[in-house]
Amino acid sequence: MQTHSVYRGLCSGFLGLLALALMPEAADAQGSGPGSRARPSAAATALVQSIGIENLLDVPAQQVVARVAFPIFMQNPDRQKDIVTTLDETTLKMVRGFYGALNDEVALLYDQAFTPDEIAELTRFYQSPLGQKAARNLTPIAAHLNHLADMIFATREGQAAFGAGVNALQQQGIKMPAGR
Repeated sequence: MQTHSVYRGLCSGFLGLLALALMPEAADAQGSGPGSRARPSAAATALVQSIGIENLLDVPAQQVVARVAFPIFMQNPDRQKDIVTTLDETTLKMVRGFYGALNDEVALLYDQAFTPDEIAELTRFYQSPLGQKAARNLTPIAAHLNHLADMIFATREGQAAFGAGVNALQQQGIKMPAGR
């Protein structure tokens, strides 16, 4: 069945990228040397555990799937809700099973962005009842913010702003893809 192969392709493509990111050889190819992958601090690891990896990665994973699935949306404009539901129940469900493997990578991001004292303060916050509520709502809030940004670009003013950006790029000699 063609749709099944499309979904398998989406899954394997995303999982392939995930595997590449997690392989020590990928780090070696980036010049970090054998066995020299950075390890996050225990404090940053505790922070990621307090927030919940799924609360941090769901929106980015949904965005990757949406970008890859865009041609499917364009071919089926009247079935977009069905497409999103199906991809959530299949592709994203499978991908969520791999989130745990990214704990160290996410913790390293916190180590780079915050001081140890700030990480400790953030951890205390995310371990509190209010922090747990905030963590559970990161994904729905981020998804809604993305929707609001999409709405901005759907307006006449948003289209004009994007058009101005394209014009500015063209004036710099940047080539645009051929229109459809």
